[in-house]
Amino acid sequence: MRRNIRLLALFNFFTDFNLYGAILVLYFAKVTGSYVLAMSLFSIAMIFSAIFELPTGIFSDLIGRKKTMILGAICSILSVIFYAIGSNYFILVIGALFEGLQRAWYSGNNDALLYEVLSSADKKHEYDHYLGRTSSMFQIAAAVGIIMGGFIATQSFHLIIWISVIPQFICLIFSFLIVEPIKIKKE
Repeated sequence: MRRNIRLLALFNFFTDFNLYGAILVLYFAKVTGSYVLAMSLFSIAMIFSAIFELPTGIFSDLIGRKKTMILGAICSILSVIFYAIGSNYFILVIGALFEGLQRAWYSGNNDALLYEVLSSADKKHEYDHYLGRTSSMFQIAAAVGIIMGGFIATQSFHLIIWISVIPQFICLIFSFLIVEPIKIKKE
């Protein structure tokens, strides 16, 4: 149980450890030549996230939380790679599509994983406590990533995007280390 919770906290950290958080719209505008097109990429990611929300939730229940995390991590890697390639708007749209899909895979899945881990250890009454601890990693990662990214941005926007692929690979590794919780069947 503790191992899964630690891995989930680290997974959450590296999920949001994006060095490009503060400059992504500037990078998109540089590639597309337009702030309107740059902002449209954020909209595209959110639209795809909403479209895939229901199907990925169903698949999460069917294939398990671990496999869902793995699929989300793969989509996240692909998203950042397409953003890094970013030679034109179409390539960035593909990155946004994968970002939306990644958001949908993670949405609710990782919280459900935590609940199932605690439930299998008969500690589901501690869910709020552990959810707070694991979820706080998102904000810590975002803050650290933005600060570090700000320093790197003085050298190269492109470099920031490529370096941001590394944390997503780390997420993929952590997702393989997660142990699928035991399903408790009600009789």
